[in-house]
Amino acid sequence: MGVSIRSRLFILFLVPLGFFFAREGMTFQKNLTDAKLYKSQQKNTLIMGVTGDLVTALQRERGLSSIYASSGKDLNNMQAERTKVDESLDRWIQEVSSASYIKNEKDEIPQKITTARSLVDEKRFSSFYEVFDIYTETLLSGYNSISSNCLSKSGSSESQSEFVSTFMIGSCSKAVTLRICRIV
Repeated sequence: MGVSIRSRLFILFLVPLGFFFAREGMTFQKNLTDAKLYKSQQKNTLIMGVTGDLVTALQRERGLSSIYASSGKDLNNMQAERTKVDESLDRWIQEVSSASYIKNEKDEIPQKITTARSLVDEKRFSSFYEVFDIYTETLLSGYNSISSNCLSKSGSSESQSEFVSTFMIGSCSKAVTLRICRIV
């Protein structure tokens, strides 16, 4: 014969309950994905911050090294600034060590800094422009490489808009600073 009223009521109760659990499961999955994305963006923002600190310290060292290269003055200030750059570099290396997408830069940037410093220390330059240019190359290559890696690993395209705006503000400010320093 047919299904009893009790069974029909039970089925009527289970169907909406099943849809409810399916919907809540999808919501939980989306929230979990968003949480992973935000955690990744948090790490990338932190990396961008220490990269910005390193770039700022390198800009100061570049200026003092150029002064030293042109006049032979400010050796003590240059050495003090190198200590600050080394501290910023150590913090930067510590932060990027856990980022799997930053590979070559971990070794290249310290090597470029060492190369620039040896150029100044050994006085292997014809003018201070040469010193200024090697530091500028180090600054641009490091910042642009790290910035683009952080941006490309920040998650899905729909959730990148907030991170992109933060990245653009940081990039624009650093680019303006680099160009102003180059003009002066």
